[in-house]
Amino acid sequence: MSEPSNYDSTSLVIKVDPTALWSLSQSDLPNDADVVASAIGSIQTTWQGLALGWAGTTADEAQDFNTRWNAAIAALFGTQADPSSGVLSKIADAVGTASLNYAATESTVTTMFTSFSSSLNSSSGTQSPPARSNNDGPITENTPAYTMPS
Repeated sequence: MSEPSNYDSTSLVIKVDPTALWSLSQSDLPNDADVVASAIGSIQTTWQGLALGWAGTTADEAQDFNTRWNAAIAALFGTQADPSSGVLSKIADAVGTASLNYAATESTVTTMFTSFSSSLNSSSGTQSPPARSNNDGPITENTPAYTMPS
């Protein structure tokens, strides 16, 4: 598989708002999942009502479909006893964790650059660059110690 033509483009930017992402994971995703789960619950109730009227091989096929359907729904939404076992709940948890990671990274980078900037702007006047004495090849560098003027 070849890389996309714009793979190394400086115009590509990833922007993440950790607060909005957290909100999405804690309210929007669970609420949307509840709406879908409710609609699927109505479908299941209707389906189970229809299955009662079938006989013979059709009844067996309907029962098989119902069994597979219930397993798929349980995998997607979890069970009533344990909704957190569903994949949608796990996706919401992963989005929440990602938002926390983005927020921590943003805080660390901000702190790092603030500290770096403060170090550049402070002038103690007592430090001087180190002397360099390196005679090991292939590059040699010998610079006498520099003394800051007083």
